[in-house]
Amino acid sequence: MSAELRQAAIDNGLIDEREHDQLLADINGVIRQAGIPVEYVWTSIKEFCADDEVDYVASIKKDDSALGMMYIGTFEGRPVNERMMSIAGACLRNYINAKVMTVQDVLSALKTDSMPSPTVLLIPNFCMGKKSGGHLAEWEKSNLLGLLYKRQQEDKKTVLYLSSMEDMEADYGKPFVDHVKGKFVPITN
Repeated sequence: MSAELRQAAIDNGLIDEREHDQLLADINGVIRQAGIPVEYVWTSIKEFCADDEVDYVASIKKDDSALGMMYIGTFEGRPVNERMMSIAGACLRNYINAKVMTVQDVLSALKTDSMPSPTVLLIPNFCMGKKSGGHLAEWEKSNLLGLLYKRQQEDKKTVLYLSSMEDMEADYGKPFVDHVKGKFVPITN
């Protein structure tokens, strides 16, 4: 299946064998580093994401003021984690270092001082709300806010999922809401 998808990506012009030679040469290493299955590299972002999401991804290489993008609420069609993996695949095709990580993996990496620093970090379960099983210790919240501040300082993009802005404020506190409001492109269904 993967070989067929790869060939289809080449046939339809999504992948150019010369332009993407480095990507193709180490595709297994690249996807392992990005935390996504290979089919998201071989499949157009338009299969998973709406126009506003595609527009945001197209703006990543441009000099824009948005710190990132945030999905808010529930979504029809493709789940948010698949949308984020598709964004990561599109970034990889454009030689933008992207990585999909769960909030648990982020917290673990922060704790062991091994947090990667990709150009685009995507966290599909950043704030799930207590009703959905989301709850963090105070020190974990502080570490996450520190990560968002550091990524802002480094001019790196972050894509988050929030069950709602209200859940974020209730679970994480006002500093998180203040940080994302007006600085992250909101995506709602």
